[in-house]
Amino acid sequence: MRKSGATIGRPHFLGVAVTAALAASWIGCRACTTTESHVDVPVTLDDVRKLANDGSVVVDVKRREQAAGGAGCGHSAACILLVPVELVSAFFPTKFDEASVIDNGKLTYFARFDANGAFIESAKYLEKSIRYYRALPLEKLRKTVIVRSAEASIGSDGGPEAIGRVLLLPQLDLIADYEAALAKEHGADSRAALIIEAATWLLDESVPFLEKHESDSREPDETRASVIAELCRADDRRSETVLKAATQNPGPKAAVAGIECGVSSTRDAARDAFVGMTADLLCHAKSAAEASELVRALPEGNAALTAAQARCSEPSGRALLSLVAEIPVARTELERVMRESRVYDNALGERLLLRKLDHRAALFAGLDAKPGRERFVVLMSTELTSRATQPSNGRRHG
Repeated sequence: MRKSGATIGRPHFLGVAVTAALAASWIGCRACTTTESHVDVPVTLDDVRKLANDGSVVVDVKRREQAAGGAGCGHSAACILLVPVELVSAFFPTKFDEASVIDNGKLTYFARFDANGAFIESAKYLEKSIRYYRALPLEKLRKTVIVRSAEASIGSDGGPEAIGRVLLLPQLDLIADYEAALAKEHGADSRAALIIEAATWLLDESVPFLEKHESDSREPDETRASVIAELCRADDRRSETVLKAATQNPGPKAAVAGIECGVSSTRDAARDAFVGMTADLLCHAKSAAEASELVRALPEGNAALTAAQARCSEPSGRALLSLVAEIPVARTELERVMRESRVYDNALGERLLLRKLDHRAALFAGLDAKPGRERFVVLMSTELTSRATQPSNGRRHG
């Protein structure tokens, strides 16, 4: 039978990477004003030293130093299975203390602390398994929590095998903490930062939390959009869940973020769903600025646009959707929109192609209306600038 623990020396740890948020725990969380321990192992150097006795237990503490940006995590406990993204080893402290507890010649506990004595991570060696612990810097909650993060069986070389992440929510109710913080926070950006931080640490455990906030139409549109963009940028598998939840009554910014995520990640079904919703929002846009933002996001020729154009009851919106969907638009309809539209004027201008005779005629027809005059000047300036910057192909422009 294998003896408890591993042979003396540096323990085996996993080369699984961490996010910049995890890396923050290595350099200290400046915003974290409190530390909570939810584990039954020593998390201060003083407590580790107290494990020593005059007999069989020896505690060895060594100061380690590495070059800035060095790959210090190659055999570090910081590399335990926690967040499945690439390790940024440059964030690991250049100076840190390693404490080893050796009982009858066997390594039973190993811990790392930063130069100021703050706990970073540790590993506890049992008879047949290794338990890993680490500090999570919850900057948006202004606290650090110490939790059990992974567990592994002991292989024939005394190192870990069959490693698995340990769920966080059974250890502490972080969802309740983040919900309490959100209840006090009304700023869209700050709310997004709280939701994203929760998702960073809780991984798949955060899915119900993400679904709740992304499907809630009371959540600020900017918040929902930021969460979609962040998870999509990280190519997080949970973005599928977030996109599905966000299709429930999205605002303009969330709808645009959904289209962009679908395009960048080749999620065609998600993209088309958000195209249809964005088109519906465009039909009843509340301002010219909102209409312009929606127009820029819509891809030309998408089938969902045709369906949205058919169900749009707002004349200006229907005309604009016709242009985006490449559906023929009656000249009289364009003229009326140019004369009367206030909400859609800028957005329409972006889709009125001056090379098309009917569209140019509609612009001229709208010149007696102030919005039409302003739009015409902008469009002509844009077209002339565009022509001036195009290759001449040997011909002179007259």
